[in-house]
Amino acid sequence: MGNGVEGDRTHEEIMGRIACTSGGKITYQRFSEPLSMLGYAAASDVFGASLYEPCGQIDQIGNLFGATATNRDTGGYHDKIKELRHSCDEGNGFLFCNYDPGGLWYGLSRSVEFHRNLPEVREAQMKMIMREARNRYSLDTMVDEYVKVYERLNGSPLN
Repeated sequence: MGNGVEGDRTHEEIMGRIACTSGGKITYQRFSEPLSMLGYAAASDVFGASLYEPCGQIDQIGNLFGATATNRDTGGYHDKIKELRHSCDEGNGFLFCNYDPGGLWYGLSRSVEFHRNLPEVREAQMKMIMREARNRYSLDTMVDEYVKVYERLNGSPLN
């Protein structure tokens, strides 16, 4: 799901061709907020293979809906995705280091391995992921963290 940049439809056309030749396994849609939220709600895993990502938002949104997140260990994803270890009830997804087919295979393999667990195991972890995401990304928590950063940069408390 997405739109071309500044009127350039090259990538939209490529995605359309990929979807067309997939036999219905892949779809491409122009961006729509309601459809995007429906996609997150239906997702088991929110996956990305970012070369560079300073913030990393797709993992947060996916986690709010109980999806695991799989991405390259970079920028915002390094800060937000913690290795899911269901035996310890911790984590929210899977990171891979190398920006190559081997790294990608590693990350996706870890995700598939988790999602092949019994439904009861996955459900318990999904509930934990949703609970932690709502606590971690609440408006109060976000504001508190921004204030701490500004105070550290300023060298004194904000009044």
